Amino acid sequence: FGICIAAGFALVNEAITKQICKRVLPAEITNRPPEAVCKHPGMPSGHVMNAWTLMVWCLLEACLDSSVRYEWVAVIVLVMGPVPWARVHNLDHTMCQVIVSGVTSIFMGSAGYYIRKVYFPNHDQPWDWYHF
Repeated sequence: FGICIAAGFALVNEAITKQICKRVLPAEITNRPPEAVCKHPGMPSGHVMNAWTLMVWCLLEACLDSSVRYEWVAVIVLVMGPVPWARVHNLDHTMCQVIVSGVTSIFMGSAGYYIRKVYFPNHDQPWDWYHF
């Protein structure tokens, strides 16, 4: 399910969202920093959107389970949390692009959690079979 969420949201972001932003928003907002290697519009950041969508979804799964798995929460945040910082630090995106992607990801990750809970309610969680 997670792979489908990641691939589906990445496809929507690249094929629809970035194209709409490129046509509707001014170039100052959609363009990447001048130092960026990629010269295509960077609004919103696909890396941040994908990483944080998965992070929000996994955090909801881990925190809203019958018992909170703190070790899983720590791993999820340590792995996915720094992605926005890295995109700005490497000069691949502006702070505005990363913030928009992060905020959007909260809604997308919540939607992913809702879909999984409603349509696939009886699936095992990774922490039920793998412990740190």
